[in-house]
Amino acid sequence: GSLQPRASSAQVVVVKKMEHLVEVQRGVLELEEFQFGPEGRRVPLCLSWKTREFEEMSGVLLAAFSQELKLKQTILQEVAHTMTSDLSKVYLSCWLHQPFIPAATRLGLEALLLETGHRPL
Repeated sequence: GSLQPRASSAQVVVVKKMEHLVEVQRGVLELEEFQFGPEGRRVPLCLSWKTREFEEMSGVLLAAFSQELKLKQTILQEVAHTMTSDLSKVYLSCWLHQPFIPAATRLGLEALLLETGHRPL
């Protein structure tokens, strides 16, 4: 197997797991609102974020990574039919640059990882 199908299928797995994470976060948020009212729990589950912040960031990340997956799937379909090296370079640039995952989204991901202890402080 070539690297391209593996890279694409790995990203599909990541997006599927993110979809599940968003569903779980929504469920936790709804449960907390049911138990504690619209303000949610007073003591955060992790370092400082409230459950709503986790739910919102999960949705932002899912939207960004879903768009990036669609772009990469399109690139994989189109690159085989590319006749010019210039267009190939554009595709490569899009693949590497990840335009649907802007700096603010990457920062949000890093903040989430710090908040949950998945990145050391």
